[in-house]
Amino acid sequence: MTPGHPVRTFHFCVSSTLTMALSRRKRQPVMLLGESVQVPCPPSKQPCLEDPPLERAEEGPLCNSQHRNGKLTLTKVEYGGSAQPADITNLPDSIVLKVTDEVLLKLVSRSRSVAAVVLTDCRGVSDNGIAEMAACCPRLIELVATRCKQLGDRAVAALGHSCFMLSRLHLGNLDRLTDVGLIEIARGCPMLKDVHLGQCYRMSDSGLVPLARACTHLERIYLQENEQVTDVSVEALAVSCPYLRSVGLMGCSVTSRGISRLAKLEHLENLDLRHVAEVGGDAVVNIVKKCCGLVTLNLCLNRAIDDKCVEVVAKEGRNLQELYLVSCSITDRALMAIGQYSHSIKTVDVGWCQEITDEGATEISRACHSLTYLGLMRCDKVLDATVEKLAARYPTVTYSTMLQDCKRTLEWAHRLGWRPAVVLPGAFSGPRNGSIQPLEVGRAFDSASVPLDDRLSLPDNRQAGGDATHHDVADPLPFGDGANAPSALPTNHNDIPSP
Repeated sequence: MTPGHPVRTFHFCVSSTLTMALSRRKRQPVMLLGESVQVPCPPSKQPCLEDPPLERAEEGPLCNSQHRNGKLTLTKVEYGGSAQPADITNLPDSIVLKVTDEVLLKLVSRSRSVAAVVLTDCRGVSDNGIAEMAACCPRLIELVATRCKQLGDRAVAALGHSCFMLSRLHLGNLDRLTDVGLIEIARGCPMLKDVHLGQCYRMSDSGLVPLARACTHLERIYLQENEQVTDVSVEALAVSCPYLRSVGLMGCSVTSRGISRLAKLEHLENLDLRHVAEVGGDAVVNIVKKCCGLVTLNLCLNRAIDDKCVEVVAKEGRNLQELYLVSCSITDRALMAIGQYSHSIKTVDVGWCQEITDEGATEISRACHSLTYLGLMRCDKVLDATVEKLAARYPTVTYSTMLQDCKRTLEWAHRLGWRPAVVLPGAFSGPRNGSIQPLEVGRAFDSASVPLDDRLSLPDNRQAGGDATHHDVADPLPFGDGANAPSALPTNHNDIPSP
């Protein structure tokens, strides 16, 4: 990419992005159409919204985008350099486009220096469109096509043939992807560092082993419910990819034998072993002892994880900060061990562990001075009154229970200006003019009157936590998008069946 040239960025995504306006009119603009196609913009040419399907060349704030159900909505343009928040009411009206092969090719054909394309949930783009895009983008570094279920081996093989520099590839939930496409990627993209293949049910060891052996610079790999992936693939990753930092194996057909091989990874920081039926405590302990840099460990939904295993993890995990134990076979003894031995753990989630009581929650809160979050969802032996007292005594700790999370959500809505219309007996909305007012229900708040920063912030129901059973493959935490993604895994347990 030529130094000094501004970067034009096209985005295709499901989630809405922060509304921004230009901050320095003398700089060349950067057009954002969703989640990222970056194109160097020659100084002589402004980004246009007038050439079909994007037309209109003018100076001033253009628009960013959000994409829902295959439609691309332009709502923002950002100028090179630091942009500042703008009043959303002053931006131009949205322009809605259907994301198809034609639209995609129109955008990427403006330059042969496209660096990144994100097509999450774009169902109108076909294998032919991806193949033509790959031919137009020989310098492509990043492609995210999560939940583009219509894409298959032909699209993925085209990337292997044309995009030698590809380093980040997210193909989660591609039902048609098989080992054939993975083998072509292995042959043509040796510089891969970040791969997401969660819920690609037709891939197996036959495709993943060649990928591991060819892409030796891999730093992150995320698999989820890939039932044809076994210990063979895990061993190949451990042997061939020594720089791996993040490994996700949720619901894969691996055993303690394969998992133990991961102890070779000296740089391992994040390990996701949720719902791995054959995992044993000894294998986990072996990894924690040898991988001294481990920061996040997710052991949710594994009944083989008990108090003894957690005690050793607390003792040996010198740099461990996040430990997820949802629906494991643990008692208060595990929480007490964490409080006694760990000086680094900040996040602990023991939701759905029915043997956790007031004693364990109180002891870890008292003894673990580094603790900032304790998940207690559906720990039915922990009383709400106890949690209320702990929250008051230890204000630096966020406690997650059904009641505490609901309170935080209501407080957040209240800050955004929400005022219910119906008075509920005994319910209060919080201080208003120095007094406590009855909580009313029935009227939504006016978002336009709320400051942008408040509108974009979320209540702290553990933003780093998440559903331990139904994980969104678009952002597989803790293996998300670099620095922009939290390192912890979500732990919202409302859908987890009782053990």
